[in-house]
Amino acid sequence: MLDSIFSTMHAETAYLFRHALLRDAAYQLQLPGDRARLHALAIDIIESVLGASAPDAHGEDEPELHVVDPYALELMDHAAVSAREGSSAHSMRELDYLYRAAKWAHRQSHLPLAAALFARVSGHSRALPALRLKASLAEFRRRYPAAVLP
Repeated sequence: MLDSIFSTMHAETAYLFRHALLRDAAYQLQLPGDRARLHALAIDIIESVLGASAPDAHGEDEPELHVVDPYALELMDHAAVSAREGSSAHSMRELDYLYRAAKWAHRQSHLPLAAALFARVSGHSRALPALRLKASLAEFRRRYPAAVLP
């Protein structure tokens, strides 16, 4: 049945569709612990290629720009999967990269993305109250730029 569907598709589209199915199937065949280790390895490799890991972003009022910031969203995704599927130590790295990704999106004027990321920061289970407040204020300022805050 799938072959009849694929025969009517353009060859490249059929290849991409099959490739995505195979990729997803292979990914799902990995044990959760193995997936967590592979995502942690991806973080280590990306940080190694960039030459540094990001310092704690959630403890600073305004984190300084860092070489990893443009890749923070991708690093956050890897840390989130790693934290969810086995390595709870990556939960704080997820939060660090999530906050850096939100700040980067804001600096790049990707405001809807920044607001969504700040909302995720304020809802993160490991976020301290001060960081939740900073993220909520940043989201508020993005939504209501004309508002005057005390």
